[in-house]
Amino acid sequence: MVRKIFSALLVLLFAAVMTVLAVIFYLRAHDPLKGADQRICQYRMSEAAITILDSKSRPVPGAELALEQQSHEFLFGCALYSYIRLDNERDRSAYFAAWKEIFNTAMVPFFWKLYEPERGHLQKAKIKELAGFLRENGITLYGHPLVDTNEVGSPAWLNFKMDIEASLKHRVEREVADYPEVSGWVVMNEPVIGWGIFPVSAWVIHRGWDQATILSLQWAKAQNPSAVMLVNNYLSSRLFDVVGTVAQYGVRSFLGFASRLKVRIPYDEFLEKLAQKNSLPDAIGIQSHMFTYDFPLWWVNRLVDRYGQFGRPIYFTEVSVMSGPHRVIDWRLQKEATDWESTPRRERFQADYLEKFYTLLFSRPEVNAIFWFDFTDRFAVLGAPSGLIRKDFSPKPSYLVLRRLLREKWWTRLTAKTGDEGRVKFRGFYGTYQLTVKAPSGADRVFKFNLAKNGPREFVFRLP
Repeated sequence: MVRKIFSALLVLLFAAVMTVLAVIFYLRAHDPLKGADQRICQYRMSEAAITILDSKSRPVPGAELALEQQSHEFLFGCALYSYIRLDNERDRSAYFAAWKEIFNTAMVPFFWKLYEPERGHLQKAKIKELAGFLRENGITLYGHPLVDTNEVGSPAWLNFKMDIEASLKHRVEREVADYPEVSGWVVMNEPVIGWGIFPVSAWVIHRGWDQATILSLQWAKAQNPSAVMLVNNYLSSRLFDVVGTVAQYGVRSFLGFASRLKVRIPYDEFLEKLAQKNSLPDAIGIQSHMFTYDFPLWWVNRLVDRYGQFGRPIYFTEVSVMSGPHRVIDWRLQKEATDWESTPRRERFQADYLEKFYTLLFSRPEVNAIFWFDFTDRFAVLGAPSGLIRKDFSPKPSYLVLRRLLREKWWTRLTAKTGDEGRVKFRGFYGTYQLTVKAPSGADRVFKFNLAKNGPREFVFRLP
């Protein structure tokens, strides 16, 4: 009997070891970073040519060219929730100087509860001032969000006795019309998360998640057809959502709204319903907060595979990687931790992970944007050590890594002289460029142009 038990244990141990080895060999053989640099060259760069002509359209040989990329076509973005809480100009200046070294797109806060804390009293002047400042600095603007199923998406003055749909429609149309400078909007945030406890989430459930999303997208698109309209969500679990909601709001509140609930569906199934109705958003937003654990890169790669099947650009809209220990979040409190600090070991991990994470996503043609959330540990969401700079604004290793990637490795600059045909060929990343031309006569001229994925590859400039 003992021998049989021992033999069975040996068989189980052997099976376990072989399974672990098989998983290791599989992951190594399917390394998501394998070939990433080649994919970046293939999908994020192009051959192009510059021709310099004189005032009579004759080639100018021997002209000295200095070419410098100014920004990426890819949206390297970051939220500005911490920025708007800074209360002095010195901090704002230091913050933005470091911020602009990396990012070309800003996620501007538009949570309804914060934007309209009292009915009819908007934070429009403050946000307009911020939007103007960002535009002057060449920053692309995205708004986040218009419709949100969480508490921050329902202002205190909105109640269940009101016509919630009419109020929401007015809210969406007003904000999109008031901010034509915003290039894209997170229109619906976490559509399949809300349990009907707040007015907006109750409306979403009453209307149906798919129909509420379709309506919201239509309201927004009618006001600005050229803006990118997104739906944004994290990957939900029915069980975890129920447990989390009961823990946060209590059994009584949960049961009080249970009659409004329908069968929950994961995010990808929800998008399939929109696809069946030809109502997919312009882009698909995926949240990636890593408060509790770090996403394995192979899993991130599979996310892109899965959501890329919908044929819409993927935006990683809320990325946060801890430079301190992980924590299980108590969503009942929803307050900033005061004792959640960075550690040297985790800061090194954050930098290493960030380099791999950005390299993987930048190499995937399905992905159009990555938004970090948030830039500094000061006022970061939940007080988490998720920033790229510390509370005193000193850079973490992750900041230095990302700046090196975006401003050196994935950045185009060159100096050259035109040949007999007045022409120079180059290979560059998609984005905006500034060209300085010094003609043989000695005069300097500056030109700007855009090397776009779907744009021209030949650029001709005439000297006066």
